[in-house]
Amino acid sequence: MSKKTIIALAALTAMAGSALAAEVTLYGRIDNGLYLTKSKAKDQTSLSMESGIAGASRWGIKGTEDLGNGYKVGFVLESGIKTDTGMGDSKRLFDRDSYLSVGTPFGDFRLGRSGALGGGVSGGIFAGNASPFGVVFKEAASTKIFAVEGRVDNMVRYDTPKFAGLKFMAQYSNGMDGDDSVRSSQRDRYGAIGASYEIGGLKLFAVADKVLYNDIKGDGKGRKDTNAYKLAAQYKVVDTVTLYGGYQFVDNAQKIGLVTATAVKGADTHAATLGSRIQLGGGDLNLAVGYVTGDHKDEKKIKHKVNAWQLGVGYTYHISKRTHLYAAAAYIDSKYKKDGVKVTTKKDTDGSTKVKSLMCGMYHTF
Repeated sequence: MSKKTIIALAALTAMAGSALAAEVTLYGRIDNGLYLTKSKAKDQTSLSMESGIAGASRWGIKGTEDLGNGYKVGFVLESGIKTDTGMGDSKRLFDRDSYLSVGTPFGDFRLGRSGALGGGVSGGIFAGNASPFGVVFKEAASTKIFAVEGRVDNMVRYDTPKFAGLKFMAQYSNGMDGDDSVRSSQRDRYGAIGASYEIGGLKLFAVADKVLYNDIKGDGKGRKDTNAYKLAAQYKVVDTVTLYGGYQFVDNAQKIGLVTATAVKGADTHAATLGSRIQLGGGDLNLAVGYVTGDHKDEKKIKHKVNAWQLGVGYTYHISKRTHLYAAAAYIDSKYKKDGVKVTTKKDTDGSTKVKSLMCGMYHTF
């Protein structure tokens, strides 16, 4: 056998070994449904086809390479799509996730764009675990009660290995919305520490996070930082029944339930959820209630107070491992008072309102 042949065979063997060690997957989710909603504030009823009712429609590419000795490198590039129109969710190509991961015997790292630790998407451990509806199903979503961050740019995250069911996490974003080219005081930053614990049928999640607002320009000028403390729990009573619960305290919140009016920004809020998931008839029956209260005094010492409660019920039927049918109903009653006087406007986010919704649809994963 010639020397050139030996070299070629060695190269092919090395390439084959590399191909076996590296795995790249194309994946996604298509979710389309009908959404009927009635708003008292707007005094209108609307019916529409919606994408992503039970979970955002998306496509993505992910891959890992095993480097050996407990080390591996991976990536995730994920883009949101509106499957009822074919449009993208945003101007970003990979708006949902765009990060590199490094796994080691001493813990895992993420670098790039991904979910905030105190949120409920792409690695967030709070809002998605505090309710059987997670952060989806419109008015039944836990985020209609809790105030959480979504995704953050320029992120570094570290997760420790799991010790006897206990794991710790830390995350920092040096520019939450792609603005890390300016100095720190001119960009919004995010930091969080968290922990999860699992023993038997009990799962516990805790997060303390902070948003450091830019204090020089735009809406952030003069705004105090937001501090939040969050707890979530799940308990499997029996194989077919799981209970959910969550609590959050926010200092200097930027919304109270549905209300995002400027006058309530800076409020102290308390929010809680309770729920259950019951396996029934080849599917899951989800039930949840939520409550939030908060108040704030503006620069004129006028007191703004919001109380809101939420009810959700839904059922998801599993046709197969990848195809599912769903239906849900939700109700939110939000009361906003200014110095004890009820505030009414034509916007759900600016005044008192009652919102009722019905939804149904199908989603398929690949």
